[in-house]
Amino acid sequence: MARDWRLYLVSVVSVLFLCYTYVVLASPGRTLPVMHTLHSIATETATRYVFVGDVHGMFDEFEQLMRDLNVDDGSTQVVLLGDFVSKGPDSVKTVDYLLENTNSTRCILGNHELDVLFAHLNAHRLARHHPDPWVPLEFTTTQYVPDNSDVKSRDVTLAAALGSDRLARLAQHCSAALEIRIPSRRGSHHASHAYWAVHAGLAPDLMSPDTLDIGAITTMKYVNRHNHTQTSKTKFRGSTRWYKLWDPLDTDKTVVYGHDAKKGLNIRKNTRGLDSACAAGGKLTALELKPEANTYVERIHSVTCRQMI
Repeated sequence: MARDWRLYLVSVVSVLFLCYTYVVLASPGRTLPVMHTLHSIATETATRYVFVGDVHGMFDEFEQLMRDLNVDDGSTQVVLLGDFVSKGPDSVKTVDYLLENTNSTRCILGNHELDVLFAHLNAHRLARHHPDPWVPLEFTTTQYVPDNSDVKSRDVTLAAALGSDRLARLAQHCSAALEIRIPSRRGSHHASHAYWAVHAGLAPDLMSPDTLDIGAITTMKYVNRHNHTQTSKTKFRGSTRWYKLWDPLDTDKTVVYGHDAKKGLNIRKNTRGLDSACAAGGKLTALELKPEANTYVERIHSVTCRQMI
């Protein structure tokens, strides 16, 4: 009798294993929509824009900042500059707000969003530690595979919490870069002006869709002074901070970005860095681009954040 039970248990385990192999490994893989490398829009002077630094799931602070700025006035477009998920307690709430307000809220994909989207596509490969070839993230101009050492178990967990539907809608709505062209700013001799929103950084000579490198614009802090295609999150020989490339330029472009919490709020001639370390107990910062007298003016707003990391 005992031997019969052992045989029965072995049979059950074998059947369950075969079912797992079929459903998890042999079934069709997960997919996501092709994501936009660049969205470009032109605007009239009636639209106000609010660019928001790295929210990192700090939804209460984000909600307070949106209330302070009265973004529900019917004429405001909010732009999240990436890394609006992970680290903080309310990533799902933040994504739900975004998806419930797609008409008035735009989003840039940061390295954390890309890690979560990648984890969604490659969850079982990541779990096996000896993966098959990675399933890349598909963009309109290229494919992208993040450094898989940056993709953590928390990304797999968050991808599961968000679920396939939210992630697909997020991929469809957000882009890696956003260009907003407005009428010329006061005092400028340029006919118009473009605000470029990216998560991490942007070289002034690599801004066409076919030269936008997904890895660079979502992770860079440093760039080779002489070869702007070489970027890194850390300092290296011959490198400089990417935003210093923009300092001497007389240009009709302003780059608005997040990502660099250690540097903090960083307002320069042609670049605006808005990551002020909210999840670490700093501030959540927004740049308001407000129409006034047939032009636009800038104002900085912020709220104090709880410390979560």
